[in-house]
Amino acid sequence: MDRVNVQLLDNIFHLFLTHTSFIYVLAYTIQHPNIIITTEALLLNNNELTGTLRDGFETFTRLNFTDLSNNQLSGTIPGSFFEIPTLTNLYLNNNSFTGEIPSNYGNASSLRDLFLSSNSLTGTIPDINPGQLGELNEFLLDNTRLEGNMPKSICNLRTSGRLEDLWVDCLGSSPEVACNVPECCTACF
Repeated sequence: MDRVNVQLLDNIFHLFLTHTSFIYVLAYTIQHPNIIITTEALLLNNNELTGTLRDGFETFTRLNFTDLSNNQLSGTIPGSFFEIPTLTNLYLNNNSFTGEIPSNYGNASSLRDLFLSSNSLTGTIPDINPGQLGELNEFLLDNTRLEGNMPKSICNLRTSGRLEDLWVDCLGSSPEVACNVPECCTACF
């Protein structure tokens, strides 16, 4: 690919791309942290994208809607997604992400939807601090390799917060997440 002028991305508010090599541009931008991206929406779902995502999304200072679902992305989920204060929707479902849910996911104070279903995520679901993820409405974790107990801090979002949908693998096949239905989890798979 020829040299890319990422400065052109500086004033884009909504970016909808299909069948592109945008991940190259994204990786280039993340390697240059002095470049601040003002994009508000990043929709790259259903593109058959492959490869890993580098950490460094905190440079997307106004990003609120990200949909990278239904691709073939792999590696770990970048923790920097959860350092974007404006992020409201993050759809990473139906990919090949591995590893654990980033421990800082509770830092996304505006997050309403977090879809991590149908990935090869492992480990336990991290606890969150009081007051974190108070805006979270949907948290989908089904069809993963997560295990352990659903943290009480997440279950508390069902009664004290806005959390309406909490999906996990809790029907008895290993690995599974222990979760009370319907008091905490709303759907078991």
